[in-house]
Amino acid sequence: MRNAVVGICVLVSVAAACSGGSADGFQQIRDESREFFFELPHDWAVMAESELALLGRTPFVAQTSTPIPVISRVVFYGPGFAVGDALLDTATYPGPLGSAVVRTIPEGSRDHINRYLLAELVVPYHSQPIATEYLKQDVEVADGYEGVQLLVTYAGSEDQVAAAVLLIAVTDPDDRLMYSIAIGCSTECFGAFNAEIAAIVDSWLVNTR
Repeated sequence: MRNAVVGICVLVSVAAACSGGSADGFQQIRDESREFFFELPHDWAVMAESELALLGRTPFVAQTSTPIPVISRVVFYGPGFAVGDALLDTATYPGPLGSAVVRTIPEGSRDHINRYLLAELVVPYHSQPIATEYLKQDVEVADGYEGVQLLVTYAGSEDQVAAAVLLIAVTDPDDRLMYSIAIGCSTECFGAFNAEIAAIVDSWLVNTR
């Protein structure tokens, strides 16, 4: 894990340097409900709904005892990988895997939504034996649409391949909807794709209507 830690420390600096926007050669992605927008490198792929049905669950969507259902989603992955590979765990998937998701927050859960839970609903890393936060900060993506931005690594043990995930999770001003985007893979993979990952997350916008 020591080498992975050194690599991720470098990734934080790279992500910050890429925050100016995306380069040419990006495709514009919107979900079917037009709840969000982001830019994806032209050689990355987006899963169709028929392919998503094979997943059984949406990547980077954890649940609590009170379900927070998905109402809109886009799942995507890096170049040169087969759809079937996306069935694997984030840490062992051979390339970057991501999702942009909108979820409805039940009325009884709105008072409990906080920065900690927003992160846990995307990546429940606090339950992992090994986890490190390299970037964690409050973020506002639009007026009243606030939440957390996080870069985290985690692993089940010292011998397990560590995963790295960059994410943003926010709620609308009334805490009725939760918006998130997350991209992750092994720390080695994340280091190879860090510029693309940072640009994708930086391009993400929510529809405030």
